[in-house]
Amino acid sequence: MDRIHNSATEIGDLERYVVARLAETDHGDDGKVDIRLGLARSFAAYRKRQDADEDWVESRTAAALSLLKSDDGDLAVEQLSLRNTASMLGLPEDILDDMSKALSKHGFRNFKTVESLCDWVFEWLMVKPEYLVRLVKLETLEYLFGTEIKKLKDDQSRASYSLPKLRAALKDWMNGAPLKKIQKRLSDKTRDKKRSTSARKFVIRLVPDLAHLMGAPLQILQGHVNVHSAEKTEPCTAMVFANRCVRRGFSNAEMAAFGSLMWSAKWSRREVHRHFAEIVPYLKPAAVSESQEALEARVESASDSELNNRDLDDLI
Repeated sequence: MDRIHNSATEIGDLERYVVARLAETDHGDDGKVDIRLGLARSFAAYRKRQDADEDWVESRTAAALSLLKSDDGDLAVEQLSLRNTASMLGLPEDILDDMSKALSKHGFRNFKTVESLCDWVFEWLMVKPEYLVRLVKLETLEYLFGTEIKKLKDDQSRASYSLPKLRAALKDWMNGAPLKKIQKRLSDKTRDKKRSTSARKFVIRLVPDLAHLMGAPLQILQGHVNVHSAEKTEPCTAMVFANRCVRRGFSNAEMAAFGSLMWSAKWSRREVHRHFAEIVPYLKPAAVSESQEALEARVESASDSELNNRDLDDLI
């Protein structure tokens, strides 16, 4: 808070995130929403009061509140839902605002598959290359790509180098490819290929970040857009299952539902792919604007039909 007050360093995403987490709302006597800070109840504020330094609390609160103001100098109360969403996700508010506008233009229900949603996010990032290192830490990209990305000096070149590789590796991961195939998408160095080192780094560090990012559209819809809409938009199943598909390496919403249905079997990613292929012939076509519950029921029905049609030898 002292750094924000003194403006000793450039205000970045970390400072804005801290202020967003501290920001609270309350309704005044007139019923209007007011923005204040929990800073006054913090231990630091208590210590300052013990030292009779009320000015510290007031000055730091004022400096922090200034970060929440819109360009015209007013506290952007109408943006509170977006700020809360950004705070929950730990992602920059201005980036989520831009994504929200782009999603509204595209249509939240116009994603027919999880793959199409992932493709949309990657294409959006290619147009906004400066966002990449604010959504995925540069240290994480350097951990994966090493000296190749360290040599690049600007966001455009880093995005141009990283995004096609990440997109191809993620597609293989979600399609059930082995690590050795994913490795080819990331690095052809002999020392990496031997143990699929880059692929393992990708799964451990990048997949969770990408899953978090692919889940952001759902959170934007539910936590921001629908808050201000008289007519609520139900999320499409691709949006509902995007995070799970990316995180666990499933190619579509039906497979994600199947993986959850068979969770007790403790199958690996590639085992889920193999077993899901067995129920595909029994899957009925999805209805228009299918809900999550209807999709899960359709998958469970297909799984039951496949089991009932097995030969006796397969069950022994």
